[in-house]
Amino acid sequence: MTNEIFDPKYKKIDRAQFLRELEVRKTHEFVLLLGAGTSVESGVPMAEDLIWTWKKSIYFSAVGGDPKTRDAAEKSEYEEKIQNWIIDKLLGAPILGDPAEYSFYADSIYQSPESMRLFFEDLLKDKTPSIGYIKLCRLIGKGLFRLVFTTNFDALLKKASENESIHVKEVNIDNSKLIHRPTGRFDLTYVELHGDYKYESLKNTVKELDSQSEDFNYALERHLYNKHLMVIGYSGRDKSLMESLEKALTSIGGGNIYWCGYDKNIPNQVDKLLSNIGDGTNKNREAYYIDAGNFENLITEISQFCFEDDPSFQESLNQIKKNRFEWKENVIAKASLVGQWDANNKNDEALIRKYSDEV
Repeated sequence: MTNEIFDPKYKKIDRAQFLRELEVRKTHEFVLLLGAGTSVESGVPMAEDLIWTWKKSIYFSAVGGDPKTRDAAEKSEYEEKIQNWIIDKLLGAPILGDPAEYSFYADSIYQSPESMRLFFEDLLKDKTPSIGYIKLCRLIGKGLFRLVFTTNFDALLKKASENESIHVKEVNIDNSKLIHRPTGRFDLTYVELHGDYKYESLKNTVKELDSQSEDFNYALERHLYNKHLMVIGYSGRDKSLMESLEKALTSIGGGNIYWCGYDKNIPNQVDKLLSNIGDGTNKNREAYYIDAGNFENLITEISQFCFEDDPSFQESLNQIKKNRFEWKENVIAKASLVGQWDANNKNDEALIRKYSDEV
């Protein structure tokens, strides 16, 4: 007996069941799609946090007030007030929680793409890869992934890969033709679907997110013809990308899709995609939704469970943990010496990263 709940169209399974499915396929090649949820442990805000930041900026820049009030404005206290003001003042503003909120406020907040690029440059400049990204690089080294698509601007996996001496072929919307070039057997092709904050071209607005590079569309369809797709940390907000995935995964071919969500709440757009893939039309594909929890824990468990028969690999994972522990303790010790550290913050990764830059 298992705890699987069978949907007429796709299967909903827990993390333990997913690990067992993955273990028997660990010699297969997977295509990986990463969303914003994979960078939370690196201190990068989620889309919901960015939406709230942009809403506050739009509101307080119009009505005035002490800048400290904006910085300290709690969502629970100000959200309804700001939302009502925005609905009244901004034509076409979506209702609270609408999937279109991100692209609407990204389009409304600044007047030029360069301003948006500068916003993200400031937001992301000090971010460093989490342990989850480092362990993901070890899985790349094991051959589980050679092609990674991401909607993230932060380039954290690229940074981690280069630190791990993995050769990375970086492809973004400014050089999309590179995706058609051959890749070395042990290289990583890293595709930034929405761009990189270091460059001008970023996809944020409704018009931008509703279009998808033809090169990327072709690559998705070609690479997913006979490979599995694993999705982590992505909520399915982008209409064009979801349409591209559906086209690729409902075409002839084989390979499963494993959508790793944060919890049991499945976004409508994800439910629709998985239902269309798993409707039985293509008997060679199965669709799964996994209540997977956070990125770092998921990658750790994949690394430990699926490759437990490799002692040297397991030792390398233990060394990552040891190195990170020693780094944190070193940062805390230095910060404490100069009076910059509160012992109550010992497990706050964001503060530790901040202090590591200051001391």
